[in-house]
Amino acid sequence: MKLKITFLFIGLLSFVGFSQIAGPPPPCGYTPAYACDDNDDGFSVFNLVDLFGFYSLCPPQGEVPEDYGPLVFYLTQEDRDNETNPITNPEAYTNISNPQIIYFRANAINSGGTYEYLTNEDPLEVKRLLTDIPSLDVYDNDSDGIAVFDLTSVNLFCGTNDESNYVVTYHELQEDAVSGINAISDPSSFMNKTNEDYIYARVVHKNSGYVEVTTYFYLRVLFAEANKPADINICDDDFDAIYAFDLESQNAEILGDQNPDNFTVSYYLNSSDAETKINPLPAIYNVSNLQTIFARVDENTKGSYAITSFGFSVFTPPMVSPLDPYKVCDDESQDGMETFDLSSKNAEIIGGQTDVSISYYSTQADADVNTNPLPTYFTNFVNPQTIYVRAENLLTGCLTITTLDLIVKDCSTSGVIKVNAFYDANSDTTFDSGEINFLSGTLTYEKNNDGIQHVLYSSTGIFNIISDVETDTYDIGYSIYDEFQDCYSLATYLYENVSVTNGSRVNYNFPVTKIKECSDVAVYLTPVSPPRPGFDYSTNLIIRNLGIETISSGSVEFIKDDLVTFKSVDFVNSGNSITNTPTGFILNFNNLQPNSAEHVVVNMNVPVSVNLGDLLTSTAIYSVDDLDISNNTSALTETVIGSYDPNDIAESHGPEIYYDDFSTDDYLYYTIRFQNVGTADAINVSIDNTLDSKLDKSTIQMLSASHDYVFTKIDNQLNWKFDDIHLPSESMDEPNSHGYVYYKIKPTAGFQISDIIPNTAEIYFDFNPAVVTNTFETEFIATLSSKQFSNIDFSIFPNPTNHFVEITFSKTTNNKVRLGVYNIQGKLILNEERELQNNTVKLDISNLRSGMYFLKVNDGVAEMIQKLIVN
Repeated sequence: MKLKITFLFIGLLSFVGFSQIAGPPPPCGYTPAYACDDNDDGFSVFNLVDLFGFYSLCPPQGEVPEDYGPLVFYLTQEDRDNETNPITNPEAYTNISNPQIIYFRANAINSGGTYEYLTNEDPLEVKRLLTDIPSLDVYDNDSDGIAVFDLTSVNLFCGTNDESNYVVTYHELQEDAVSGINAISDPSSFMNKTNEDYIYARVVHKNSGYVEVTTYFYLRVLFAEANKPADINICDDDFDAIYAFDLESQNAEILGDQNPDNFTVSYYLNSSDAETKINPLPAIYNVSNLQTIFARVDENTKGSYAITSFGFSVFTPPMVSPLDPYKVCDDESQDGMETFDLSSKNAEIIGGQTDVSISYYSTQADADVNTNPLPTYFTNFVNPQTIYVRAENLLTGCLTITTLDLIVKDCSTSGVIKVNAFYDANSDTTFDSGEINFLSGTLTYEKNNDGIQHVLYSSTGIFNIISDVETDTYDIGYSIYDEFQDCYSLATYLYENVSVTNGSRVNYNFPVTKIKECSDVAVYLTPVSPPRPGFDYSTNLIIRNLGIETISSGSVEFIKDDLVTFKSVDFVNSGNSITNTPTGFILNFNNLQPNSAEHVVVNMNVPVSVNLGDLLTSTAIYSVDDLDISNNTSALTETVIGSYDPNDIAESHGPEIYYDDFSTDDYLYYTIRFQNVGTADAINVSIDNTLDSKLDKSTIQMLSASHDYVFTKIDNQLNWKFDDIHLPSESMDEPNSHGYVYYKIKPTAGFQISDIIPNTAEIYFDFNPAVVTNTFETEFIATLSSKQFSNIDFSIFPNPTNHFVEITFSKTTNNKVRLGVYNIQGKLILNEERELQNNTVKLDISNLRSGMYFLKVNDGVAEMIQKLIVN
């Protein structure tokens, strides 16, 4: 409930005396109290104590409340005079009529009071309408003092009264409003006759007929309006904290919708000058930081004006001195392309400045709009190459753009550190003729103890480190892959403080000796061309000997997807053979040499009836228990598409992986494909791949590539270099215009259902701009059902198998278990409930086709899934 109180003092008498005068002083006038009637009943609750304080009694001058007792309130004058029947709860009194007179008095309590007591009476009134209505103002665009007013836009009602319960009329005379005559016919479009016309509103309640007339509100035509513009932030490019600003550029915002032909805007340094209209500023004025400018708007005919102000903040952008060229040495390929660590220039650019971000771009346009920033580790595509540096203050947004020249220089006079990892067959630590390079490990080096680990893998086992500063030192180490730690050993695993003089070459060897014989054959499937309805598509099948012993013979079974038709196998080496099967074929190989591979291309056809978006899965199986059986099976899932880009990245599991089928020991298998679609052969090819934080960079391992390469990893930045590859163009030799790299990596620990791992690569052909691949996203999804599995401790033997599999439990809560076998697409193939005999159950899988499956075991309390390989 809102209360509106208006005090009207008609008279104020002052009495001075040395003894109290009997009786009260003469009446001192009314001070009405108003309340808003929210429910149209004419009643409201009043706090009389707050409304009528001591000074409502009009005490003589100099008297204070302490001279009198508390105010007491009455309904009648008689009760007040006789001090009978006081209002018992004056803090929450509800009126009994509208309007109503309230009587009150206060008795003197000491000699300070001039009178024995003071009295007064004031009205209470419950109203529907506001008692003080502001003027309705309209700005005049044509300076004639006449404008159109929407009288209905004025808020008349107090509180929450519903205007729809009333009939409202508007009148130019108060007596017309009281009588309800001569109402304005169109109050929503009323044109004033003179400036500051008075308007009275009459409201009639539709149900009760209650009538109330407002006090007047008046209409004002204003001749000038000065809208306040937004404060202005300016970046000062010449660093003097002063900026030449066009003040008249603010005119439109200050005038708003006023006709600029009828107004003049001028600018001043202070409000006094603006009021007196002296010392106006020129249109182009040198503003400084934290300066306030005052704008005056003058109406050209009537002489009215208005004043507003706005402020300036002038910031200096980051200061960047001209940058020295960033030079690196060309490697042995002499191709003019190298990888630059752009972040190494940040300190030089920033200097001692704070809150400054640095980013790099290929073009000025990209730097201007902050789009397509270059990666931290950037490989140039022309030599020399000019890139653009954007230095931006994070607090003000001011920026400086400058250039940086990247130069790959001929360092043939620089020093070269050549490193070999090799199998030392005679254990003499010398790389003898006939001994082979060792490929199952990685080389790392640190330069000048800077804490940056460079991780390299070479498909040849030979590494070259170029040093163009004689005082640089290198700590160079080599490590054997974990799976071969029990098979081979290193006589030397680290060289410290290695340096080389300019123009010379030094050799360092990491001889590897055999602890025991370990054979390991890996099978990989990688895409060549994606499946499209009505077209042939191809898949690479690579069988690689990762050990140092020759594999005399073996076989790998290829199983196609049920939806496609097998056609042929290309590039089968002499001495090897293909045996067709109902589901694909078996490749029989002989004399697979160390560090070598059988690489064939499998051709299939996708029927027209296959839908876009369908997933096609191929599987390859090497059915031998060798050192690492995890790489004896490879599955490749591809999505049927309508068209494709030959330069892409894909992961072998497909876009979705069942979360519970993927353990912390499992890897993701990425293939980056490239094709030269230009008009000439590509002399060099380079691939950059920035790993997402959801990929564990420490677990990456190269598996295969189409050509000899050198792989480098610095933190999460990967690079493959194919120097002197001379990759033919598509128009010259389409089959040989393709290439690929294939690696495995684990997700970062802690991955969950719904996690998505993105991966994108950039491919460089000679000095051309990067070809950016698609972003392949791998999502972990709930496995088969939403039930959370608990561990059941059991083992499967044999695995792989082709007839029976025996499942043995170390413990179980029931004698019965349910066994489910699912194919790689998640389809239930076999479902049986079996009783345990001595905690063991045997399952017949002889009717299953060769391939990879998942065995789900449920003992009524918990479930678990393990992989099952059927030969």
